[in-house]
Amino acid sequence: MIAFAGAARRLLPLVMLATLLCGARRDGTLQVYSLTEGATIHVDGQLAGETPMHMPLALPAGEHTLRVSKPGHADYIDTFTVKPGEETLLQIDLIAVAGALSVIARPPGAEVIVDGKLLGEAPWSGDVEPGRRRIVIRAPGHEPWRRTLRIELGQAYPVDVVLLPAVEVEPTPWYREPWVWIGAGAVATAAVVTGIVLSADDEPVSEPDLVLTIEPIR
Repeated sequence: MIAFAGAARRLLPLVMLATLLCGARRDGTLQVYSLTEGATIHVDGQLAGETPMHMPLALPAGEHTLRVSKPGHADYIDTFTVKPGEETLLQIDLIAVAGALSVIARPPGAEVIVDGKLLGEAPWSGDVEPGRRRIVIRAPGHEPWRRTLRIELGQAYPVDVVLLPAVEVEPTPWYREPWVWIGAGAVATAAVVTGIVLSADDEPVSEPDLVLTIEPIR
């Protein structure tokens, strides 16, 4: 019995090694190659990395789902099969369909408006059609931020702004309004002219005759 126990202990490492080797043969690996840098890779709904992949991903043998995505690009969604002990190689290049706009603003919750359309509140990120786009970021009690951006396909446009508090302009008192002093000046001028006309021994002042000459049309 003692001899049998000793033999079992000696065989245990070999049994464990065989088990590991059998498990390894049941697994395979996935390697994704892509010219699109910075795309995220999801396998079976779980984040598995991003492009470029620096090392293969170990996966159980069988069928799996794959999604490769990046802002401003169309998603790649497909299924693939992993064979035991083999490496699955996939070449996936995403197609650019829009520009990627991301907005961080202070204060948080500022509205993000593109070409007059409210897209959401900061922090916000999403796709924007290519071309010249008018970007407005605004918040109550703050001066709005306005810029015109030329959006290109597949390009990222990060915007990080701090909105300044709006400056309240105090209303001008009525006695400081220009029209008040212009009107007062006109009244004073009329009084002086009237005084000049009625002076000189209260004699009426004759006005010169006006002569209007009209040239004939030739």
